[in-house]
Amino acid sequence: MQKAKPLKKVSETDAIFDKLNEINKASDLCEDSLRISIDTKAKVDLCDSSRGGTSRCRKAVKADDHDMGLKDKLAPFGILNMMTGLFTVIFGVSFETSDFIVDCLEQWWDDNKSQYGHINQLVINLDNGPQNSSHRTQFMKRMIEFADKNNLEIVLAYYPPYHSKYNPVERCWGFLRTIGARRC
Repeated sequence: MQKAKPLKKVSETDAIFDKLNEINKASDLCEDSLRISIDTKAKVDLCDSSRGGTSRCRKAVKADDHDMGLKDKLAPFGILNMMTGLFTVIFGVSFETSDFIVDCLEQWWDDNKSQYGHINQLVINLDNGPQNSSHRTQFMKRMIEFADKNNLEIVLAYYPPYHSKYNPVERCWGFLRTIGARRC
C-alpha cells in the first residue's frame, strides 16, 4: 500500500487567503490593533562543526570536521512588527514547543508594551505548524493566559497549509541567511 502524497493546495486555500487578507487589512486600519508575524526556525548548533564542517561562505572557512561532543543549540524565534518593520529574534535553549513560542511572545510584549499602551488587539500572522496549531490545547491555553494577563484580544491569523512561505517573517529569515553568506 502506498501512502498518499499531501496536497500542495487544499480546496480551501483561496478562501483562507481571502479571510487572512481581510483580517490583516482590518488590523492595519484600526488604531488600537497591532499586527505581528511570528515563526520559529530549526535549532542552530553552537560549534565550529555546524553544517557538518562545511561553510555557506563564498570563501573557505576552517571548520571542525567532527562534533567533539558539544551539544549546545539555540532555537531562534522571530517576531516581525508589521507597523514598524522591526524584526526581533529571541534565542532559547528549549525545543520549539507551544510553551517556548508563548514564552518568547510574552517576553517581547513585556519589553515593548510601554510603546503600545493604546493597543487592545494583537493580530498574529503564523503558519499552522505543529507547535502553534489551534488544535494544540497547550498553545491555546497559554495564548488565553497571555491575552487575559495583558487585557488583549488575540487574533490568530493562520496561513494555509503548505503556504507558510507567504508569512512576512519568512522574508526576514531569508534576508538573515543572505547577510550571513555575504559576511564570510
